[in-house]
Amino acid sequence: GFILTCPKALTAGSTEYFSFTAFELSHDHPKALLVQLQDWYTGEFISSATVRLHHNMNVWVEMQIPSSSTDTVAKLSVLGSLGDGHRVDAAKKVRIRRSSVITFVQTDKPVYKPGQTVRFRILPLNRQLTPLDPDAAIGEVWIEDPSGIRIAQWKQMNFTS
Repeated sequence: GFILTCPKALTAGSTEYFSFTAFELSHDHPKALLVQLQDWYTGEFISSATVRLHHNMNVWVEMQIPSSSTDTVAKLSVLGSLGDGHRVDAAKKVRIRRSSVITFVQTDKPVYKPGQTVRFRILPLNRQLTPLDPDAAIGEVWIEDPSGIRIAQWKQMNFTS
């Protein structure tokens, strides 16, 4: 048998790591299995990785998840043989989320009087909570009044601006 542990939601444009353990392998067991990711609805290939089998040992599986502009439902499959005629063909549904950015905004004062200049800094972080690449464009930045009307806007800002 085997156990494959992975997140239920994968992030597009990242490297994901899974944990794989094989139990009770026969002496003539094959040396590898295939872990494959396909679109749940179309069956289109997304990514794959090869798992090198070691009896009763935990191994890391590294899989590159390609970038995507939309969230996707995918099928994560394990395919191959554990030896002695035991075929493996198991699949589970996982989600692939487009990569997300967490943004913190800090102002220079907690309260402003009418007419005062508002100064602020923006810190965009990736899902590992590390700052984005300094040269990466973070897109639009805008300020809205309490009614939701934009009162200031900047386009194609980068991390160092």
